[in-house]
Amino acid sequence: MADVNILNAMTFPLYGERLIEASAGTGKTFTIASLYLRLLLGHGGDNAYNKEGQIEALNVDQILVVTFTEAATAELRDRIRARIHQARIAFSIGYSDDPVISLLLADTQDQDYARCAKSLLAAERQMDEAAIYTIHGFCQRMLKQNAFESGALFESEFITDESQLKFNAIADFWRSHFYRYKDGMIDMVHSFWSSPQALLRDISGYLSNTDIEFIAKTGSDDIEQSYDKLILSIQQVKDAWFTNASDLCELIQAGNLNGNSYRVASVAKWLNEMLSWSQSETKQNDLPDSIVKFAQHALTAKTKKGKQPPEHQVFSDIDTLLTQPLSLKDCFIVKAVEYVRARVMKTKNQSQLLSFDDLLSGLSEALVGDQAASLAECIRSQYPIAMIDEFQDTDQQQYDIFNTIYGKQDGAGLFMIGDPKQAIYSFRGADIFTYMQARENVDDHYTLAKNWRSSTAMVSAVNRVFGHANKPFIYEDSISFQPVESQGKSKPLLLNGVEPAALQLWLHEEEGQKNMTKGLYQQVYAKATANQIATLLTDAQQGNAILSGRAVKAGDIAVLVRTGAEAKLVRDQLDALSVPSVYMSNRESVFATREARELYHIFAAILNPEDEGLLRAALATAIFEKPAIELDQLSNDEKVWEQTVAEFKQYQNTLQWQGFLPALRLLLNQQNIAAIMLSGQGGDRRLTDVLHLGELLQEASLELDGEYSLFRWFGEKIENPNSDAQEQLVRLESEADLVQVVTIHKSKGLEYNLVFLPFICATRQASTPLYHQDGHTYVHLDLDDEEALETAKEQADQERLAEDLRLLYVALTRGVYATWLGLGAVKMGNSHNKMHLNAMGYLLQQGEECKDTEFKACIEKLAEQQTCVDVVSPPLAAVDVYQPIVAPPVVYQAKTMTNPISKNWWVTSYSALSRHSHGNRHASYDASLELPGFDAEVDTEKEDEQEISWDIFSFPRGAAAGTLLHSVFEHIDFANVDEDILTEQILQLLEREGYDLAWLPVLLELVNQVLDCPLQDGFSLRQLTPTQKKVEMEFFMPISSLNCDDLNTLIKQHDGLSQQAGELDFQQVSGMLKGFIDLVFVYEGRYYVLDYKSNHLGDSQVDYTFGAINQVMIEHRYELQYQLYTLALHRFLRSRIPDYNYEQHFGGVYYLFLRGMQVETGDQYGVFFTKPSHDFVMQLDDLFLGELAS
Repeated sequence: MADVNILNAMTFPLYGERLIEASAGTGKTFTIASLYLRLLLGHGGDNAYNKEGQIEALNVDQILVVTFTEAATAELRDRIRARIHQARIAFSIGYSDDPVISLLLADTQDQDYARCAKSLLAAERQMDEAAIYTIHGFCQRMLKQNAFESGALFESEFITDESQLKFNAIADFWRSHFYRYKDGMIDMVHSFWSSPQALLRDISGYLSNTDIEFIAKTGSDDIEQSYDKLILSIQQVKDAWFTNASDLCELIQAGNLNGNSYRVASVAKWLNEMLSWSQSETKQNDLPDSIVKFAQHALTAKTKKGKQPPEHQVFSDIDTLLTQPLSLKDCFIVKAVEYVRARVMKTKNQSQLLSFDDLLSGLSEALVGDQAASLAECIRSQYPIAMIDEFQDTDQQQYDIFNTIYGKQDGAGLFMIGDPKQAIYSFRGADIFTYMQARENVDDHYTLAKNWRSSTAMVSAVNRVFGHANKPFIYEDSISFQPVESQGKSKPLLLNGVEPAALQLWLHEEEGQKNMTKGLYQQVYAKATANQIATLLTDAQQGNAILSGRAVKAGDIAVLVRTGAEAKLVRDQLDALSVPSVYMSNRESVFATREARELYHIFAAILNPEDEGLLRAALATAIFEKPAIELDQLSNDEKVWEQTVAEFKQYQNTLQWQGFLPALRLLLNQQNIAAIMLSGQGGDRRLTDVLHLGELLQEASLELDGEYSLFRWFGEKIENPNSDAQEQLVRLESEADLVQVVTIHKSKGLEYNLVFLPFICATRQASTPLYHQDGHTYVHLDLDDEEALETAKEQADQERLAEDLRLLYVALTRGVYATWLGLGAVKMGNSHNKMHLNAMGYLLQQGEECKDTEFKACIEKLAEQQTCVDVVSPPLAAVDVYQPIVAPPVVYQAKTMTNPISKNWWVTSYSALSRHSHGNRHASYDASLELPGFDAEVDTEKEDEQEISWDIFSFPRGAAAGTLLHSVFEHIDFANVDEDILTEQILQLLEREGYDLAWLPVLLELVNQVLDCPLQDGFSLRQLTPTQKKVEMEFFMPISSLNCDDLNTLIKQHDGLSQQAGELDFQQVSGMLKGFIDLVFVYEGRYYVLDYKSNHLGDSQVDYTFGAINQVMIEHRYELQYQLYTLALHRFLRSRIPDYNYEQHFGGVYYLFLRGMQVETGDQYGVFFTKPSHDFVMQLDDLFLGELAS
């Protein structure tokens, strides 16, 4: 085994391939964040990241951090962001008491602090772009970003749930294979699986792991030949028994067999059973239970001493029959797995679908394809450093991806961070043997030496348990146990004033029995756990259970289990003592609950309130919890029945008009169901499920056509619940301070002050001969090779035991202060002590098989001379029911507002300011609601009742017509007008506004006249490309304090039009000025404001002279509008253009009165142009900032 270095976060080399083994509680995430900081700062001298010999500081989008869940990704991102923030503050003030950041400060010269702070600020702001991904997220990004190199499809749909694809495939397999089998084989299939869904459940664990290799006969002929062989063997035994029945009866009844095992009455019954069986038709492996009694080895074992055992060839044939495989189930499984895999992949390829597994396989295949080297180099250049968190949970494919990209590469770094002792997710495809391979491939190994989570006594206890054993994790060369130091806790756990041993080993011994059945073991320790927890909480109320200076709370306590069934055992006992608890690991679909089935009946009654049968079925559900007397009253009291029907008709009406969830809410409120549920046991759980179902039904209703479609959908979900769908998983029913019951798998990465492991000696041996060998994963299903099958089972069970040991390590390292374990020699079948096949027993017995009587001695030896470990009897005596102290209800009261509310802050606009020019100072107007393109200034224009001349002067007036003209110019490309598209746009606008389509040629002509009309120096709008203009540019401009008198004075001083206009009269304004500029364009380096005006000034072009336009500008206060627009554009340009100069960069203001513009007359008619002076704009700017003196 390679040497292991103690990791120092400040000197760790930030390059090359390195393996970091972080034991539980040793600060893995803290270490990742510390290394991340160093990479951002380019810290480390010779150990810093360098490229071609030059130290280089990386950005957050260059440091790849990969983990395995979205939750872990979010936590890592938050923790790294927080560390960057802490470091930035430290470099800003030049001080920190953080152990890592203080060393970074010490290693950095004072004059570089500001540079580092600036760099960290940039990193903190950029954290949303940080390359912190799940493994699947990383693969998806690489396939998309490098589509040419990877060969990935540009257009593909990502799916998170393949359940429907798998179901369709298994249904096809069921039809195409099983339907053509002979009757006996079909009967055999149905004895294994009642439906395609049942078969799919059996093979689901094999579908995603494509690395599994099956050792089995898979051809169709092989299965049929195996079936024929099996049937022939059974028929031969039947024929032989029938032929020799009398001789066999005589041998059995000769009196030589043990009378207790072979009683006369029983023997007669068994012989009749065998005779009937021998005369029946043989279709499948339907052997009678009694056949085992007539196997030669059984008869010999039960023969009386000194007597001759019954011997006959038929008895030997039965022996032979029973030793050969009697089931073809595994052969069917192999064929189904191969078919479903291929069918699902074919469907996804045809439909261009990608699942999570496809992302991995896609990148993996690309990295061995023709463009592999180019793709790997591209990824390395994008992410020179990769840190793989929870590396122990990788599989071979995932490791191959990163090894191909980063393995043995200069100028890159691959840091694999994890703890092989916590590799517990083999059921998800994680492969500890991949970790072992990586460990062999990497020369530089590091470990974290100090536990920061648990008390000193707790750490010492865990060190004792695993240090006491020989090869505690079986694979000693790759997974060894290194004791860790402890940071410790300042205040201990005190029970009745005494600090207890951190590890409490409960040992229960049944009087007169050497070992315990599994059922008795679970019953004993579920009760002991509940009693101990109730005692702790009661003592805490009396000040006798103190944790870190305060009373122990229910939320401090966690009970770790393996299964939901174990959780139920504990929670039932806790409920009996009134101890509140919550199960944190429920993976059940909410559609599989009783509440789903009952809500289905209620839904049916809501749809058909006058159907007596459906309504009675709904009212009889446990959701209503109606007593029998009320249900009887419904049958006998017509008035009550009619009232109930009326209520359900109301729910039906709400369902039809508002949706399912409002109807459900109405029902819950009117029937007082929430209060009724919460008053009973498990009410929180039930009510949570009902509300969850309501939300799912409401969401589904948005995609379905009508309530009956929703009802069918609900029924299908109940029939086929999917616990893999995240949205279906039952939700946590309470976040109150409760005892937490959680599976060991779910507890990984978490910590609990007090932990109970009541069922740690319960063992589940490997049920499938799945094992790893020479870099391959095998499932041995060849039932004919009995010796190889037995070897495979033994190897699979050793791997199961190794993972159970790692699971035990995870469980024992969750506790901060104390852990209680339920120990006992639990029976495994009819065998003697097999506790060495259990993880805890393996450690206690040094992996050796012991006698039942020696188990207690092994436990006592572990605790010998250890103050941190104690062996005690479990508390099984009855305890008082826990009576929680009910806190007085919190009365919430709104605070009284005492500060004055400022009433002169609002969003205003040109329209809002100008409409106060006639003394209407107090008129209410909300400028925040203004929309672009609405021509409010011409809203008051009236149509003349005269004959239409079908020219632009006769075109309708008013706001609607003005908005239409604005819309025409807003959506066209000036430089490349497509006549067909323009025609279609104008027609759509005319139809939408209800105008005669005969105006089309008039408007087409208008567009051409306006675009080609020469403005200044021969310039026309037709010359503007899309990149030279910004349409309807919206702005919000802050106003510190604007007084109308100051504004009147300033604009009259600088603008002749303002001198002729009336006085503005508005309240003093603080807030924001909002506006939309019709067009901002740039021409020859100058920026212009342009506004379209649809005002009707007369019925001929001569009515649109400069004088007429000026008069309109004054009447509508358009001069105020362009003054404000000029200021807005000036501020925008000043913030965007280096060395901005108003005179150089601002061109001026155009107001185009569209009806008066023609190419022939140029800017003589219909065109207004001005450029406010520089001094005016500067003073206006100061006025809005509140810096211009009155």
